[in-house]
Amino acid sequence: MTKTIELYWSHMSAYCYLVLDRALALSKRDDIVLNLRPVLPGVIRNTARFDKASQVEIDYFDMDVRRIAESLDLPFREPVPSPVVFKPGTWEAATKQPHVYYLYYLTLSAIRHNKGLAFLDKVARLLWDGSTDNWHQGDHLRNAADNAGLEFPVINTEALSRQAEFDLQLKHNELALLEAGHWGVPTFVYRGEPFFGQDRFDLLLWRLGL
Repeated sequence: MTKTIELYWSHMSAYCYLVLDRALALSKRDDIVLNLRPVLPGVIRNTARFDKASQVEIDYFDMDVRRIAESLDLPFREPVPSPVVFKPGTWEAATKQPHVYYLYYLTLSAIRHNKGLAFLDKVARLLWDGSTDNWHQGDHLRNAADNAGLEFPVINTEALSRQAEFDLQLKHNELALLEAGHWGVPTFVYRGEPFFGQDRFDLLLWRLGL
């Protein structure tokens, strides 16, 4: 019996990157369908929440993601540059966002061509594994698309021409995540039950009977 899971994902989330390999391994099972549902970063969806983050919270997050990466033997570094541009001295997203929307539009185009997870595999590592500075420049995204089996000129054209459609899709995904019972990422939803966070992945496997 095939089991369908929705995966709500943000390119800005370190915790999403930390669950990447486990999610991809799950998606390769013959009895699993894993639908990628990108949502915009929380700093854009809920700016006020992140702008009020305390230094204690920020420091704990930084320690936690690094130790999880170490425990998984997963190369890790914050993206350079951040996909989201912030107002100076704050955690508030700037009005102009030259990188993050384009990155999401490429991802949604990849999903249209049934290569969403393959593209995610390449792009998440491009952003987070520490091997690439200025991921948004040169041929980095083109190479990620090529390595995922996509034609970059095609998804680039769609990213530029389908922005209104993709904005609606991102909003729909955000509302679907809330309707499923959560607001954060990564969240896996199976039969209407949300499993939030990379640390709930084993609980998801238990629910799946795996």
